[in-house]
Amino acid sequence: MINVPTVLVLGAGSSKPYGYPIGSRLKNDIIAELQLSLDTDSGWINELDIDKELVKEFIKKFDRSPKSSIDSFLAQQKKYTEIGKSQ
Repeated sequence: MINVPTVLVLGAGSSKPYGYPIGSRLKNDIIAELQLSLDTDSGWINELDIDKELVKEFIKKFDRSPKSSIDSFLAQQKKYTEIGKSQ
């Protein structure tokens, strides 16, 4: 038993055994979710009143980016932070 306050820092892959997507699968899931929201004109994009043209631009740039991590992508593409953090 741990008797002192302890912080455990887990790597990104630690969620994989629980069925959460990581890496390129997570990237593909984010892009697919955003595209579905645009195609159906529904979801949080409308609820948060996010510019749809900006979302389309985000999808295109993130899809073409060599980065598989949304956090790495957003670190270099600050103008998409609201979209990326809403996912």
